[in-house]
Amino acid sequence: MGVMVRRILTLTWAVLLLGGPAAPLSSAAQGPDSSPKPGSKRSRQATEDAAAAALFTAPIQRFVISFTPAEIQKLRDNPRSPVQATVTVGSNRFEKVLVHVKGSAGSTRSVDDNPALTLNFDKLVPGQRFSGMDKIHLNNSVQDPSLLSEQLGRHLYEKVGIPTARATQALVTFDGRDLGPYVLKEGYNRTFLRRHYADPSGNFYDGGFIRDIDQDLDRDTGDGPLDYRDLQKLRDAAGIGDLRRRETALESILDVQRFITECALQAILVDWDGYGNNRNNYRI
Repeated sequence: MGVMVRRILTLTWAVLLLGGPAAPLSSAAQGPDSSPKPGSKRSRQATEDAAAAALFTAPIQRFVISFTPAEIQKLRDNPRSPVQATVTVGSNRFEKVLVHVKGSAGSTRSVDDNPALTLNFDKLVPGQRFSGMDKIHLNNSVQDPSLLSEQLGRHLYEKVGIPTARATQALVTFDGRDLGPYVLKEGYNRTFLRRHYADPSGNFYDGGFIRDIDQDLDRDTGDGPLDYRDLQKLRDAAGIGDLRRRETALESILDVQRFITECALQAILVDWDGYGNNRNNYRI
């Protein structure tokens, strides 16, 4: 499970599914009377979803990310701490976007190099969206010079019914420097969950750097109590010695078929991230 292998495709995340079977939602699956009323919350969400879907099939766009001297110095001093920036994409200008450097051992780069970035559009401006999304990532793709592995891998995951974030390319100008092509990915948050689950309110954990579910994982979002009883329930089920009882217990809380499918695809792709190969950069 923890063996590190050389990857063919750079797949940053696939989602481990907790909480029983939950097929991705579509408008057809929601019933004939589910059309959102104009001006309603569901109508706004449908508009945002359509805008996001269009982005990932549209031509590549350029992101111009600008900082005041004080803010870029803050980011230089503490890259993981978000700072304010102005982001311009085409004719659209977004103010007070929170930006921080992302990445782990293999992909982290300094602010003065070509850093991978996380952009949050709505933290300081409630309701602000970029193409219907409140959170995106701009990956420097230093481990995949083709800049195509994220898209190819995610396409395969989607084909077999594994919820995963969408990806495309972008051009990035950062504090006046042209950094060239990047990989643009949607963020894993409640907006992402809403696309795939009828109820997106459950605890959504980040496996982080080589951590298993027997640890207190960081929670990205969720309305449930942060007492880790949900993870404990899964651990208890996985630890039952009798195989038939274990199977019954696991199937009551884990989408077992989808989990097996995910692990199989990770093996086929020699994906060194995710839960199946390395317990790294997964979500649950």
